[in-house]
Amino acid sequence: MAKLIAETKRSFLKKWSMLIGCAIGILGGSSCQDQSKNDDYSVMYGPPINYCISGTVKSSDSNKPIPDIRLAPDKLGSESLSFSDGNYSIILDLDKSNPKDQTITLKVEDIDGSVNGSYAEKSVIVDIKATDYENGYFVKNIDIILDPVK
Repeated sequence: MAKLIAETKRSFLKKWSMLIGCAIGILGGSSCQDQSKNDDYSVMYGPPINYCISGTVKSSDSNKPIPDIRLAPDKLGSESLSFSDGNYSIILDLDKSNPKDQTITLKVEDIDGSVNGSYAEKSVIVDIKATDYENGYFVKNIDIILDPVK
């Protein structure tokens, strides 16, 4: 019973942490002035751009969500763990001075051993296009399918 309560608390805190992190990342740029409406407005270092990659990690054989999968970007940003429903979210800290085409590699790996099944490590390429940016925001949804280790 205590293990169930502890797992429920952990799951709840992880979900809230991810939700708050994404909200802060997305809402952080909402105070920026729209440059297209004011020709006299100049920014020395450029407006902030918020990068958020989110999605769901699922098993290729059962199509069920996989919890406790670590997703780590190869560029600046914090790694994330998938929640019990397989959802994840990563906030990236990339060059905010000039939106440009970029490629990010997410290293996806099973870190809990065989607790939720064993899954093969995978690298996922995320292409960020300058045209994906809108009003200082970049949000991309990437669902990831992992193969079980046999």
